[in-house]
Amino acid sequence: ESQTRNYEDPEVSRQVIRGNIYDRKGRLLAVEVPYWSCAFLHSYLPDIKAAAEVVAPYLFLTVDEIISRTEKNTTYTLLQRKVDPAQLEDLRQAIRKAGLSRGILLEKNYGREYPGTFHAVQVTGFTNTENKGLEGIELAYDSFLSPYPSLNQEITYGGDIYLTLDMDVQYLLDVNIQNITDEHRPAYVFGMIMDAENGEILASTSYPWYDANRYNLSDDNERNNRVVSYMYEPGSVFKIFSLASIMEIGQADIDTPFNETGSYTFRMPNGENATIKSTSSRGLIGPREFIKYSTNGAISHWSLQTDSEMFRQKLMDFGFGRSWDTGQPGIIPGLLLPVSSWSGRTKPTISFGQEIGVSALQMVTAATALAHDGQLLRPHIVLRQIDHDGTIVYEAEKEIIRQVVS
Repeated sequence: ESQTRNYEDPEVSRQVIRGNIYDRKGRLLAVEVPYWSCAFLHSYLPDIKAAAEVVAPYLFLTVDEIISRTEKNTTYTLLQRKVDPAQLEDLRQAIRKAGLSRGILLEKNYGREYPGTFHAVQVTGFTNTENKGLEGIELAYDSFLSPYPSLNQEITYGGDIYLTLDMDVQYLLDVNIQNITDEHRPAYVFGMIMDAENGEILASTSYPWYDANRYNLSDDNERNNRVVSYMYEPGSVFKIFSLASIMEIGQADIDTPFNETGSYTFRMPNGENATIKSTSSRGLIGPREFIKYSTNGAISHWSLQTDSEMFRQKLMDFGFGRSWDTGQPGIIPGLLLPVSSWSGRTKPTISFGQEIGVSALQMVTAATALAHDGQLLRPHIVLRQIDHDGTIVYEAEKEIIRQVVS
């Protein structure tokens, strides 16, 4: 016995409207806006040259340029993806007056606009001409911002994302970055500001910048979010984490003043001597004076009195040698080699910020432990995600990772 089954194509949304990205105060960082494209449908244009003469003044193309583009196609030629809004109505009238409305198409599309231009641009990223995320939050949350077309709906709407960024703070950071670049002409500069009470990233910048609205003019150097993806030796600023680790482990004699002569020599396990240089002689100092003067000899001396495995583990407790998942692409774990790979000089060298690779995100996150009663906080840049119907699907909460120091 045979059964006949009738199959009907489901009604699928013809359009997906991508969700917006906002800062913490609801200011737009990325928004979907309509635009109009102009194209030729060849079969309805017996005289391509005449059609080109109609549209050329409004597209800022020459007639020859338009004809050249059409010669590469047989049925359809996209002349301009985004028509200048100021020219749109005049162009429409010219097409209608020439009686070419069937052959010269004005097609409505939707695409991305970035009101902040270069501010926090490496964080937000951008979409391509098909409106798919290629960088930053646009890439990481692409399926939430622009979901698959729904069934039985004319239009499918993506969800909105609110970031922890505060554009007021972002502008202040960027002004400072601009002042640095004007004075020193560096190849690159990066910086971030985090709320030490909850781990929220309030501002994040990486110079050189680019305009997300014209991302096709940018290069890899400008698109690199160095705040999360660039590894460097932190140098002396790392000493605060070394000292905190040494004090917490409690094996070093920090009560006996260290005589900072500007040169510190110690014997390595292989029997050879190694010498650590400091910038100047400071005489007898303790931890407080060490923080004030930032000398290499004292921190080297105290690190050598501290068990290597315990010292490395305490630095890992601060988040070094690990990667943080903030939802941003390209985050690196940095470099903190296992003790088995250390030389006789490695531990004191790490103690003053060399032979270790960190990111800016790691450094700022580690500092939350020193500002928050010894508790390390998880960094985050996404504040909340909201579906089109207003349902909050994610709300960030302050998260304590671990007690690192007392």
